[in-house]
Amino acid sequence: MKSYITVYKSIGGWKAVLLWWNPELGGFYEPMQTGLCGYETREEAVSEAKWWAEAEDVEYRDEG
Repeated sequence: MKSYITVYKSIGGWKAVLLWWNPELGGFYEPMQTGLCGYETREEAVSEAKWWAEAEDVEYRDEG
């Protein structure tokens, strides 16, 4: 399974996050790294996530 970038709402605001496939316990996605900072709006985090995904040649998934 391939890694991908999406956004989520944390205590510190909306953030971009890189998820990777952990094959343990039957397999599941888990966070590997978060983006640069937290944002007040989802749209701001999506903008960063799309930029990051393009820069790293990783898929961006809109899960919202």
